[in-house]
Amino acid sequence: MDKRILYTVDDYLKDDDFIIAVLDHDSAKLSQWEEFLRHCPMQEALFNEARGVLQGLPNEQLLSDAEAASLKDSIWKSVLV
Repeated sequence: MDKRILYTVDDYLKDDDFIIAVLDHDSAKLSQWEEFLRHCPMQEALFNEARGVLQGLPNEQLLSDAEAASLKDSIWKSVLV
């Protein structure tokens, strides 16, 4: 069984492949997620909610390296709590 069937929004936000697909617009990874959603359409709402969270983050290019690192650390801490 594919563990992603049971994913929550937090699980998506912890998944490196998901993060890369959404933030880097990695076409190969996006294709994998699209295929997953074709087989598990019940995950689409959670997938879209997690994607919205990531896309709602400030553009890192507007942040210094230290600010970007601090933001990422804060996100991980909030997700893990």
